[in-house]
Amino acid sequence: MISSSSSSSLSSSYSYTKIIKRPRWYKRISRKGLVVLALIILLFVSYKLLKSSHIKNKSSVNNPNYLGMGLHTTFKTHPFFYKKKMVLNHDDHSKITIVTQVSVERLERIAWMADKWRAPISAAVYIKNDNEIHNVTSLINNSYSVTQFVDIHLLFANKTRYPVNTLRNLSIKKASTKWVLLMDADFIPPLDLHDTIQTHVDRLELDSDHNQNDLVSFVVPSFASSLPRFQLPDDKESFIQSVKSQTIVPTNLNVCPKCHSPTNYTRWYNESIPYEVEYQWIYEPFLVFRTDQVEPFDERLKGYGFDKNSHTFGMAVQGFTFMVLPDSWIVHMNHPKQVWEGTDTYDEQMFDSLRIVCEILPHTKERYGFERNDQLFNEPIGNNPIIIYPYQYKNSKKNMPEHSN
Repeated sequence: MISSSSSSSLSSSYSYTKIIKRPRWYKRISRKGLVVLALIILLFVSYKLLKSSHIKNKSSVNNPNYLGMGLHTTFKTHPFFYKKKMVLNHDDHSKITIVTQVSVERLERIAWMADKWRAPISAAVYIKNDNEIHNVTSLINNSYSVTQFVDIHLLFANKTRYPVNTLRNLSIKKASTKWVLLMDADFIPPLDLHDTIQTHVDRLELDSDHNQNDLVSFVVPSFASSLPRFQLPDDKESFIQSVKSQTIVPTNLNVCPKCHSPTNYTRWYNESIPYEVEYQWIYEPFLVFRTDQVEPFDERLKGYGFDKNSHTFGMAVQGFTFMVLPDSWIVHMNHPKQVWEGTDTYDEQMFDSLRIVCEILPHTKERYGFERNDQLFNEPIGNNPIIIYPYQYKNSKKNMPEHSN
């Protein structure tokens, strides 16, 4: 016989078994529920990703602050909105023109540049709305140097990021001389820089060994400073003392060493004759070149990133020689960091530019007879934007001049 306790135990076990046992229809519903739940989660995640990836396609009506890449956008322009009073004679055929671009917020920089340069300047001004034309007129009316030396060309916004290369091409196309110095508006030259560069250009063109078809560009070393513009030295000896005291420093060597280090600042501090430097990928010096020998800047690049680097790469592939001028320099006038226009972040603009660079590099090589996967100047091969990103944040004093006793 089975004892009552054993019977009770079996009964409890049987009851528990009965509780956890599920009918087939319940199992089918449970499985379907899990599948439905998984589908709902997948759809939600897909929706969020789709919304994120396509937010840039919102119309300007829904997102009036958005400024797109506008790879092939065209712009309304007004060349020679103002024409300089300086008249070039036939003897002035080889003068140098500064070609630059600027937004209205920094218009006064053009006057500062003209005060020191005192020679032709071709400036393309970015106009976001018609009210800003008044600012341009005010600049002309209040700066004698601008009236004498600056040709002003207007380019009107068209719902894109800042079209830096389109502006550059406009200023170059309208330059009144064969040779130009490419400069950004935040830079200031020392007095007599024009005549100094002119001397080197004349020597080059009079050199019996120089063929007029030779591809030669001059590198003007760039620096940065927070000094007031009237305190910037105009002679090299005083300038070097300011570098030693670190009130003037080479441009971006701590942020992007590869962008300017090929200039070889250590050599420049003590050099007295022009010297050739070897181009390497990502080098972006400020150059003097002949406009009839250089390809236009790639106008797909807008906003921040790689607009000058990619163009200099093209010049190197084309066969240009880069000669550093030992008695020439320009200084970036430091200013508070400005917020980029529109809704795009710094990183978004950078990586959009990198994607375009992934197309520019191989196409440039093919244009000049190389294979797209040939590595010419230590440039990256492939179409992954991540591998092109060159910036290395580090501190370095190796490009500082040695202190003399």
